[in-house]
Amino acid sequence: MLYELLIFFLNAVGVLVVLGWIIQRKADSGLSSLRFWLHRRTLTYVFSVLGLFSVSFFVVNVLIQDPSLDSAEQKIEHYSKLDDFHELAWAYVELLDFEDTTEAGLDLHFSLVHNTRGAVAKDRITHGADSTSHELIGIIERLYRGELESDDARLFYGMHQVDLGALDSAYYHLSQVTNKDLKYYNYAWGRFYKRMGFLDSATVYFQKSIDANLFPEGSYRELSTYLFDEGENLALRDLALKDEDGMIHTYIRRLSFYYQANFLDYMLEVFRMDIKRLNLWGTLAAFLISLIWIIYIWKLDVYEPERWSYVGLTFLLSAITIHFVFPITDTLNFAGFELNGSPLNDLLYCIVGIGMVEEMVKILPVLFMVYFTKEVDEPYDFILYGSVSALGFAFVENIGYIEQDKLNNIGARGFLAAVGHMMWTSTICYGMLLNRYKWHQHRWLTFFGFFLLAAIAHGFYDFWLINDWASSYNFLTLIFFLMSVHIWFLMKNNAINISTFFDPKIVIRNDQLKFFLIISFLSLFLYGYIAQSIYLGAFHANDYLMVNLAFYGYFIIYLAFIFSRFDIVHGYFAPINIPFNVAFPRLIKTAEYSGKRIELQLIPGHKHDELLEEAKKVFPPSAYMRKRKVVDGDKHWYVLELEKQVQWSRGIPNTLLMFQDDLDFDYQVGEEVQVFLAAIPRKEMLNQTFLHRRQLVEIGWATAVVLADE
Repeated sequence: MLYELLIFFLNAVGVLVVLGWIIQRKADSGLSSLRFWLHRRTLTYVFSVLGLFSVSFFVVNVLIQDPSLDSAEQKIEHYSKLDDFHELAWAYVELLDFEDTTEAGLDLHFSLVHNTRGAVAKDRITHGADSTSHELIGIIERLYRGELESDDARLFYGMHQVDLGALDSAYYHLSQVTNKDLKYYNYAWGRFYKRMGFLDSATVYFQKSIDANLFPEGSYRELSTYLFDEGENLALRDLALKDEDGMIHTYIRRLSFYYQANFLDYMLEVFRMDIKRLNLWGTLAAFLISLIWIIYIWKLDVYEPERWSYVGLTFLLSAITIHFVFPITDTLNFAGFELNGSPLNDLLYCIVGIGMVEEMVKILPVLFMVYFTKEVDEPYDFILYGSVSALGFAFVENIGYIEQDKLNNIGARGFLAAVGHMMWTSTICYGMLLNRYKWHQHRWLTFFGFFLLAAIAHGFYDFWLINDWASSYNFLTLIFFLMSVHIWFLMKNNAINISTFFDPKIVIRNDQLKFFLIISFLSLFLYGYIAQSIYLGAFHANDYLMVNLAFYGYFIIYLAFIFSRFDIVHGYFAPINIPFNVAFPRLIKTAEYSGKRIELQLIPGHKHDELLEEAKKVFPPSAYMRKRKVVDGDKHWYVLELEKQVQWSRGIPNTLLMFQDDLDFDYQVGEEVQVFLAAIPRKEMLNQTFLHRRQLVEIGWATAVVLADE
């Protein structure tokens, strides 16, 4: 087995390295194959990936062993973590002793029957309503049928018949029990009458169990669930008031306080629910997911970095405001608006009950930062604080989901769910930055428009995962996710491009970002691999690795690449579009020719304004293309610095703006291209984020010849 795993490990690393090499080479290396492999950056990538895999593989398969399952107690501990009801039932069979009539012996009987019930239910969910765990049921039949002279066997065999729906047989055997003081007696009759649909009789027996303190936790759970399903809100409220030890499920307790209009206890129950979900490995995973993305988001804030104290405050506020989701959702459910399996209803619920509700509570910390602090002072800050707020929300949400799924979904929560939350909240924030820096009108209309857009996107994403009919087409969610990732990247790039603190000396180093993301994502994935081995053993961890490596390996490379291809052109606002190659994006970087030296010659026959005569005195001048400038959203203009001292009557001295007519021209020495020239009336316009052609003084068309550098 170890040899097979080693071979798999080497193949997996090879696949990752080759994919990384293809993407990196296609993106921006510009090196020959041999030089690429010997390049320091490539070697760093390869050895980092190999090192992480090697250490993780060594830890899981050498330092951590599979749990010992030599005793029934060890099996019970292990299979309880897996929720493997079949194996749990078999473990209890090993311990069962019909001669043991103590409370501990009765508890073993109950555990056997209870886990058999779970195994049957799980089998029916997996294989259909008529499917049952025949082998396990047969064992139960053989164990108890020979012992039916005892009250213990009659009681638990009757409970088993209730679980199977054989109610006539259940009634017969429960009626044969003479010792009505047995621990599970009243509970068994309560479940029988519950299955029959007799609420009053079930309530009587469950209440007897509670009053006599004979398995009250089970009776509280069963009775509260029954009252909840039947819509008996007043009775549920009264039952919850008696439950001083919190035996009722937290979800039902929460709703009981809702029905009481007891807001304080309701919210305490909401917070208590999250506290109960806390566990070491899941909480640490949720924290690492948020930390990786916060560092990435902060790394993009290159011109005027935000203080960590305000970033942390936003994260904390969002981790608190997430709890406002519950009263809103419960109110919608109480009004009758909830998931019911109908595609149209569920789509509307996903948009309103999930998308609108969650985006509303996620935007609250951002609004606080915008209106109660002075920190949001450049366009990218909107994206930053929106993303951090989304990550605070996702942190709390991830703790519950990761614990619920036994650490199996760390990759999904890190690479999909967390990114989704950031994308949707950033959509609202993008509308806010457009209002402040670009549109300057219809502020609240724009806000609600982008809020609605975010809610629809959020709901659409969830719908294909939640609704039974739509889940058959859940690949649409993946396609939609990839498209949304591309749009979110454009939002970030645009926000950085129009920074009010823009400094051409500061650059975003895409290679460093790519390396950070690849190593961070891979570390998160391997954390899940190691956590699986500690929690469930090496065998399950290796199975986790084999099943998930290809899928998450793709997302590691995809996200690392698409989120590290920034093309910073000050003032350029790229249109939001979706490329056809969304699954395999490539970097299309704007060609940069700043520093090139050219000679200009006015083209005869063109009508030039009054600057023409001034221009003729110095033409043909030579000039340097000093920097790119965006005019009317076009990023192919350059600021020219003339080598001769020229005073323009309607423009700043020694400076022109040039538009390159041929976008494919690559400025090779001796080549010529047609360009358009304009003078700049005021010096401060050179630093203006949004410059319009109508603000310039047009000179006309000219021919530019590329000169060799002096």
